[in-house]
Amino acid sequence: MINLNIISEILETKKNELKADAKLSDYVWDSMSQIKLISLLSSKYKKKIDIKKLKKIQSIIDLDKLISNSIKK
Repeated sequence: MINLNIISEILETKKNELKADAKLSDYVWDSMSQIKLISLLSSKYKKKIDIKKLKKIQSIIDLDKLISNSIKK
């Protein structure tokens, strides 16, 4: 996973506890986590995230791909 640092910060979890195929529901993935992600990408990378895609993701690897795609834009 490319965005392990961002994901661990957003989910408030240690990097070694994250598994690519794990469901986001296994972690603290709530509206506050989503707002943290949106804020982080906006402030650090000056990028916006597609909210519709954000609501559809279900796994850690989906989140990693979404972050990568958002940063590349």
